[in-house]
Amino acid sequence: EPILEPTLDPEPAPPPRLRRTLLEASSVATFAIAWGAVLLRVWRMPMRLPFDTRSDATLISSMVKTMGERGWYLQQPRLGAPFGQQFYDFPHGGETFQLFAMKILVAVAGDWGLAMNLYFLLGFGVLSGVTFLVLRHLRFGCVPSAIAALVYTFLPYHFTHGEMHLWRSTYFTAPLAALLLVWATQWRERFLVDPERAGRFPVRANLRWRRVAGAVAVAVV
Repeated sequence: EPILEPTLDPEPAPPPRLRRTLLEASSVATFAIAWGAVLLRVWRMPMRLPFDTRSDATLISSMVKTMGERGWYLQQPRLGAPFGQQFYDFPHGGETFQLFAMKILVAVAGDWGLAMNLYFLLGFGVLSGVTFLVLRHLRFGCVPSAIAALVYTFLPYHFTHGEMHLWRSTYFTAPLAALLLVWATQWRERFLVDPERAGRFPVRANLRWRRVAGAVAVAVV
Protein backbone atom coordinates (compact mmCIF):
# COMPACT_ATOMS: atom_id res chain seq x y z
CA GLU A 1 0.00 0.00 0.00
CA PRO A 2 1.29 3.49 -0.78
CA ILE A 3 2.50 5.45 2.19
CA LEU A 4 0.57 8.66 2.59
CA GLU A 5 2.67 11.56 3.72
CA PRO A 6 1.06 13.88 6.24
CA THR A 7 -0.24 17.08 4.73
CA LEU A 8 1.12 20.25 6.20
CA ASP A 9 -0.82 23.46 6.50
CA PRO A 10 0.49 26.07 4.09
CA GLU A 11 2.72 28.60 5.76
CA PRO A 12 1.45 32.18 5.83
CA ALA A 13 2.87 34.47 3.21
CA PRO A 14 5.92 36.41 4.40
CA PRO A 15 5.25 40.04 5.29
CA PRO A 16 5.96 42.41 2.40
CA ARG A 17 9.07 44.52 2.58
CA LEU A 18 8.56 47.85 4.26
CA ARG A 19 9.95 50.03 1.46
CA ARG A 20 7.87 48.33 -1.19
CA THR A 21 4.75 48.50 0.96
CA LEU A 22 5.22 52.21 1.64
CA LEU A 23 5.70 52.82 -2.09
CA GLU A 24 2.48 50.94 -2.82
CA ALA A 25 0.62 52.89 -0.14
CA SER A 26 1.96 56.18 -1.51
CA SER A 27 0.75 55.26 -4.99
CA VAL A 28 -2.73 54.43 -3.70
CA ALA A 29 -2.85 57.65 -1.67
CA THR A 30 -1.71 59.77 -4.63
CA PHE A 31 -4.36 58.24 -6.87
CA ALA A 32 -7.03 58.84 -4.21
CA ILE A 33 -6.10 62.52 -3.88
CA ALA A 34 -6.07 62.99 -7.66
CA TRP A 35 -9.41 61.24 -8.13
CA GLY A 36 -10.93 63.19 -5.25
CA ALA A 37 -9.81 66.43 -6.90
CA VAL A 38 -11.41 65.31 -10.17
CA LEU A 39 -14.70 64.43 -8.50
CA LEU A 40 -14.77 67.78 -6.70
CA ARG A 41 -13.67 69.67 -9.84
CA VAL A 42 -11.29 71.76 -7.81
CA TRP A 43 -10.15 73.71 -10.89
CA ARG A 44 -13.56 75.42 -10.86
CA MET A 45 -13.37 76.41 -7.20
CA PRO A 46 -11.53 79.26 -5.47
CA MET A 47 -9.16 77.32 -3.23
CA ARG A 48 -9.04 80.03 -0.57
CA LEU A 49 -12.76 79.71 0.10
CA PRO A 50 -14.15 76.56 1.78
CA PHE A 51 -15.70 74.01 -0.55
CA ASP A 52 -18.70 73.76 1.78
CA THR A 53 -20.59 76.46 3.69
CA ARG A 54 -23.54 74.41 4.94
CA SER A 55 -24.54 74.16 8.58
CA ASP A 56 -21.55 73.07 10.72
CA ALA A 57 -19.09 74.05 8.00
CA THR A 58 -19.33 77.60 9.36
CA LEU A 59 -18.38 76.30 12.81
CA ILE A 60 -15.38 74.41 11.39
CA SER A 61 -14.40 77.53 9.45
CA SER A 62 -14.43 79.65 12.59
CA MET A 63 -12.32 77.08 14.45
CA VAL A 64 -9.73 76.92 11.68
CA LYS A 65 -9.61 80.70 11.30
CA THR A 66 -9.18 81.06 15.07
CA MET A 67 -6.22 78.68 14.87
CA GLY A 68 -4.59 80.96 12.33
CA GLU A 69 -5.22 84.06 14.42
CA ARG A 70 -4.64 82.80 17.95
CA GLY A 71 -2.73 79.52 17.62
CA TRP A 72 -5.56 77.25 18.84
CA TYR A 73 -9.32 77.08 18.50
CA LEU A 74 -10.47 77.37 22.13
CA GLN A 75 -10.78 81.16 22.52
CA GLN A 76 -12.05 83.78 20.09
CA PRO A 77 -12.78 87.22 21.62
CA ARG A 78 -14.35 88.51 18.39
CA LEU A 79 -17.23 86.02 18.64
CA GLY A 80 -19.73 85.26 21.40
CA ALA A 81 -20.27 88.84 22.61
CA PRO A 82 -20.04 90.21 25.21
CA PHE A 83 -17.64 87.74 26.85
CA GLY A 84 -16.06 86.10 23.81
CA GLN A 85 -16.33 82.57 22.48
CA GLN A 86 -14.87 79.70 24.50
CA PHE A 87 -14.78 76.07 23.38
CA TYR A 88 -13.40 74.49 26.56
CA ASP A 89 -16.55 72.42 27.13
CA PHE A 90 -17.21 71.69 23.46
CA PRO A 91 -16.85 67.97 22.58
CA HIS A 92 -13.79 68.03 20.34
CA GLY A 93 -11.41 66.18 22.66
CA GLY A 94 -11.47 63.07 20.47
CA GLU A 95 -10.23 65.04 17.46
CA THR A 96 -7.10 66.53 19.05
CA PHE A 97 -4.80 64.70 16.63
CA GLN A 98 -6.75 65.98 13.62
CA LEU A 99 -6.92 69.49 15.06
CA PHE A 100 -3.15 69.48 15.49
CA ALA A 101 -2.75 68.36 11.86
CA MET A 102 -5.00 71.24 10.84
CA LYS A 103 -2.89 73.67 12.87
CA ILE A 104 0.18 72.57 10.90
CA LEU A 105 -1.68 73.02 7.61
CA VAL A 106 -2.82 76.52 8.60
CA ALA A 107 0.76 77.47 9.44
CA VAL A 108 2.07 76.07 6.14
CA ALA A 109 -0.73 77.35 3.89
CA GLY A 110 -0.99 80.75 5.56
CA ASP A 111 -4.72 80.89 4.85
CA TRP A 112 -7.54 79.25 6.80
CA GLY A 113 -9.77 78.56 3.77
CA LEU A 114 -6.94 77.02 1.77
CA ALA A 115 -5.98 74.92 4.81
CA MET A 116 -9.53 73.55 5.10
CA ASN A 117 -9.65 72.57 1.44
CA LEU A 118 -6.19 71.01 1.51
CA TYR A 119 -7.12 69.06 4.63
CA PHE A 120 -10.21 67.65 2.93
CA LEU A 121 -8.28 66.75 -0.24
CA LEU A 122 -5.34 65.22 1.62
CA GLY A 123 -7.84 63.27 3.69
CA PHE A 124 -8.54 61.09 0.65
CA GLY A 125 -4.89 60.12 0.56
CA VAL A 126 -4.53 59.58 4.30
CA LEU A 127 -7.67 57.46 4.47
CA SER A 128 -6.78 55.25 1.51
CA GLY A 129 -3.13 54.94 2.56
CA VAL A 130 -3.91 53.93 6.14
CA THR A 131 -6.56 51.44 5.02
CA PHE A 132 -4.17 49.94 2.48
CA LEU A 133 -1.42 49.53 5.09
CA VAL A 134 -3.82 47.85 7.52
CA LEU A 135 -4.94 45.36 4.88
CA ARG A 136 -1.36 44.65 3.80
CA HIS A 137 -0.41 44.10 7.43
CA LEU A 138 -3.18 41.50 7.57
CA ARG A 139 -1.52 39.73 4.59
CA PHE A 140 -4.00 40.71 1.90
CA GLY A 141 -2.55 41.07 -1.58
CA CYS A 142 -1.57 44.39 -3.09
CA VAL A 143 -4.37 44.63 -5.66
CA PRO A 144 -7.23 43.54 -3.32
CA SER A 145 -5.91 45.91 -0.65
CA ALA A 146 -5.76 48.81 -3.09
CA ILE A 147 -9.27 48.17 -4.41
CA ALA A 148 -10.75 47.81 -0.93
CA ALA A 149 -8.94 50.93 0.31
CA LEU A 150 -10.20 53.05 -2.59
CA VAL A 151 -13.77 51.77 -2.30
CA TYR A 152 -13.71 52.51 1.41
CA THR A 153 -12.28 55.99 0.80
CA PHE A 154 -14.93 57.00 -1.72
CA LEU A 155 -17.98 55.87 0.21
CA PRO A 156 -20.96 58.27 0.01
CA TYR A 157 -20.39 58.92 3.72
CA HIS A 158 -17.20 60.82 2.85
CA PHE A 159 -18.97 63.28 0.58
CA THR A 160 -22.15 63.55 2.64
CA HIS A 161 -20.24 64.87 5.64
CA GLY A 162 -17.59 66.71 3.64
CA GLU A 163 -16.23 69.87 5.22
CA MET A 164 -19.45 70.24 7.18
CA HIS A 165 -18.14 67.50 9.51
CA LEU A 166 -14.50 67.75 8.52
CA TRP A 167 -13.04 65.68 11.36
CA ARG A 168 -15.62 62.95 10.85
CA SER A 169 -15.18 62.75 7.09
CA THR A 170 -11.55 61.68 7.51
CA TYR A 171 -12.42 58.38 9.16
CA PHE A 172 -8.97 56.76 9.05
CA THR A 173 -9.29 55.75 12.70
CA ALA A 174 -11.90 53.10 11.80
CA PRO A 175 -9.45 50.69 10.06
CA LEU A 176 -6.94 51.31 12.87
CA ALA A 177 -9.60 50.41 15.44
CA ALA A 178 -10.42 47.25 13.48
CA LEU A 179 -6.72 46.35 13.48
CA LEU A 180 -6.60 46.78 17.27
CA LEU A 181 -9.55 44.40 17.61
CA VAL A 182 -7.76 41.81 15.49
CA TRP A 183 -4.64 42.18 17.65
CA ALA A 184 -6.74 41.89 20.81
CA THR A 185 -8.17 38.55 19.70
CA GLN A 186 -4.63 37.25 19.10
CA TRP A 187 -2.89 39.05 21.95
CA ARG A 188 -0.82 36.08 23.14
CA GLU A 189 0.72 35.39 19.75
CA ARG A 190 1.01 39.09 18.95
CA PHE A 191 2.44 40.55 22.15
CA LEU A 192 4.17 37.66 23.96
CA VAL A 193 7.58 36.28 23.08
CA ASP A 194 6.50 32.83 24.26
CA PRO A 195 2.70 32.47 24.52
CA GLU A 196 3.05 29.27 26.57
CA ARG A 197 5.50 30.64 29.10
CA ALA A 198 4.49 30.43 32.77
CA GLY A 199 6.01 31.93 35.87
CA ARG A 200 5.51 34.40 38.65
CA PHE A 201 5.82 37.43 36.36
CA PRO A 202 5.12 35.87 32.94
CA VAL A 203 3.64 38.86 31.18
CA ARG A 204 6.04 41.66 32.07
CA ALA A 205 9.13 39.59 31.27
CA ASN A 206 7.55 38.07 28.19
CA LEU A 207 6.19 41.11 26.38
CA ARG A 208 7.21 42.22 22.92
CA TRP A 209 7.60 45.83 23.98
CA ARG A 210 7.90 47.29 20.48
CA ARG A 211 4.64 45.73 19.44
CA VAL A 212 2.98 46.89 22.64
CA ALA A 213 4.26 50.42 22.03
CA GLY A 214 2.95 50.29 18.46
CA ALA A 215 -0.49 49.18 19.64
CA VAL A 216 -0.58 51.99 22.21
CA ALA A 217 0.38 54.52 19.53
CA VAL A 218 -2.42 53.26 17.26
CA ALA A 219 -4.89 53.46 20.14
CA VAL A 220 -3.88 57.04 20.95
CA VAL A 221 -4.33 58.12 17.32
